[in-house]
Order: sequence, then structure tokens, then C-alpha cells
Amino acid sequence: MHLAWVEKGEGRYQGQMAVYVKPRGRFGAAYMALIRPFRRRVVYPALMRQIERAWNARLAQRTD
Repeated sequence: MHLAWVEKGEGRYQGQMAVYVKPRGRFGAAYMALIRPFRRRVVYPALMRQIERAWNARLAQRTD
């Protein structure tokens, strides 16, 4: 997994995430295809929101 914060200007950032997977064999490829919608609609957005909240909390502590 690769996580990055890209500066958008004026002190604003956008989170970007890439997940690299290499399935092993037929079962691995089928499994990854089966869970792909769940990962993209549920897991990844929730993970990015959690990271954003932590980022904002840390940023708020620095400005206080």
C-alpha cells in the first residue's frame, strides 16, 4: 500500500492511496476479483477518512 498527501495549495492537501496486489494462482485471482467492489466502496474510503481525521487532529494541535 502506498499513501501520500499531495499539496493542493493554500495549505490544503489531498490524500491519495494506491494498493498493489499480486494474486497467486486461480483462487487468488478469483478472490481478489470477488472482494474488489467491497475494498473500493467500503474499506479504502473508510481508511482514507480515518487517516484524514488523524491528519486534521494533528494539524489542529500544531496550530493551537
